[in-house]
Amino acid sequence: MHSSTQTKNGDIWAASVNHGMSLIRNKQIKQITTREGLLSNNPRWPFADSKGNVWISYSTPGLTKIPNGNENDSMKHFLPEDGLFTGRINSISEDKEGRLWLATNNGIICLTQSENSVTGYASQKYSVEDGLKALDFWSHSGTIDTNNTIWFGTRQGVVAVDMDELDREDSPANIALVSLKINDKFCSLNDTSNFHKRESEKFKMEGINPFTNIPLNLELDYFQNNLTFEFAAIQWRQAGHLIFTHRLIGLNDEWSAENGQTKINYSNLSPGDYTLELKAKIEGSEWGETISFSFYIHPPWWQTWWFRISVLLILILIIIQVFKTRTAQLRKRQAELELTVKERTAEIEMQKTVIEERQKETMDSINYAKRIQYALLAHDEVMQKNLPAHFVFFQPKDVVSGDFYWATLKKSDDKDKRELFFLAVCDSTGHGVPGAFMSLLNISFLNEAINEKGIYDPGQILDHARQRLIENISKDGHQDGMDGILICFDKTMKTVSYAAGHNSPVLVSAAGLESLSVDKMPIGKSDKTQNFTTHLVDHKPGDMLFLPTDGYADQFGGTGIKPAGKKFKRSNLNQLFEQIANRDIADQKSELEKTLLNWKGEFEQVDDITIIGIRL
Repeated sequence: MHSSTQTKNGDIWAASVNHGMSLIRNKQIKQITTREGLLSNNPRWPFADSKGNVWISYSTPGLTKIPNGNENDSMKHFLPEDGLFTGRINSISEDKEGRLWLATNNGIICLTQSENSVTGYASQKYSVEDGLKALDFWSHSGTIDTNNTIWFGTRQGVVAVDMDELDREDSPANIALVSLKINDKFCSLNDTSNFHKRESEKFKMEGINPFTNIPLNLELDYFQNNLTFEFAAIQWRQAGHLIFTHRLIGLNDEWSAENGQTKINYSNLSPGDYTLELKAKIEGSEWGETISFSFYIHPPWWQTWWFRISVLLILILIIIQVFKTRTAQLRKRQAELELTVKERTAEIEMQKTVIEERQKETMDSINYAKRIQYALLAHDEVMQKNLPAHFVFFQPKDVVSGDFYWATLKKSDDKDKRELFFLAVCDSTGHGVPGAFMSLLNISFLNEAINEKGIYDPGQILDHARQRLIENISKDGHQDGMDGILICFDKTMKTVSYAAGHNSPVLVSAAGLESLSVDKMPIGKSDKTQNFTTHLVDHKPGDMLFLPTDGYADQFGGTGIKPAGKKFKRSNLNQLFEQIANRDIADQKSELEKTLLNWKGEFEQVDDITIIGIRL
């Protein structure tokens, strides 16, 4: 005997392999075979419903109904052409509404009484296309619990049908997550201790869903960022093609295109909070309820706030230590210098007698040095007397400067009746002490050309200075000298002329800004040997003439204005000249100082800076 069932009147129906059905009634056994109307002598699962009917399934496709359990009544047979699957029926169950649920090799069938059907029953079939995840139903596995839910067992899990939800007219397609893979590996989540797992498989969660094995509030490490979700849905009230849509909030807030895929893969997710949302529907109907699953991927340790703060603190400590070390070195050096001064003072005292003997020679040298010092930088009273409307922005990189501005006045005499005022703004090779020595030498050659040689053409003056530099310091191949501008104000003829090497004067007039022509060669030894050109400045009263060296334009910075670490550039300096040209002279200098301060920020000054502005 394979299986049996008992009707409500006490009859027992037993299925016998190859011998049909055995009916046990009143302690008597009656054999029922194909002669009495069965489809096959190999029945499998007899089932007695609540109305007393006996249903018999076979090892082959087909189902037989014996009305009221009366073997003498005409039997009704149901075959695949009557709405059954072609597979074998493994289990028969009845819900409280009198519907029969048949679990077959090809899906689930719901039989409902219908007057419009030839067989008296309407069938509704559910298969993989309708959302079932498995078809290998166990024999005699269907059962109904006290919550009016019918359960079917399969090799891959259980299938549950909520009868109360099924009877709702507006019952939507239900969707649920069924599995989760982390880095292409299915993880058993029943053991939350992670004790036995490798480090790369550990994770945190607050528990699991008892039916889906899906974790709650999952937390993953940064390398556990390849996730594969599988989900399933079914609509028991109506059969049809299921379609799905999804989105992963935290990656993309847009819903995906509608399709029938039941697997989603996300690769290389960045650290952060994510929520996966899913919903399903029968094609042509409304969307069902949205389900969600939240998880969090931790950042790697080197991207955490505590690591960044630690690195910052270490850098600060290093800077402090460097500052302390540098300060100690400077203090040591200061002490050495003070000792040196004392030693030198003692030597001077010892040489006092010698100095007194050579007092006249020394005084002559001092007077000459004083004259040179006076010529080193133009005095304010000289500048103010000859250029009433001007400003001088002079900011050395170090205590002494390679940049210099020098002026001299040639008065009318018997040889030349013109009164000429010369102003040089130059950048000597180097800065600091070496640059200062070069400045002294350069000034001496300019002074020699004008005040000793009587050369008054700006281009010829620069030619003379270049020749003298080559003769004195370029014999060994050194190319030291200067870049600069020499302006000549002819007060008699009311003209302005100039010559320039590399550095260009800038004229701002009503017509706009003009960078005046220059010779692209230094005032010193170079590959170019042509004479410097004297240019005439075409100007009108009120025009603004700017004489800059390259220190302002070459300054690195950018805080709040340009990308940090960039040069200010000559183009930006020219724009600034044009913006301030109409302002008061004092305001122009103030704006240049403020702009440089804002631009430089915490960057060090890279070169000496000199700009002279003159209202013509």
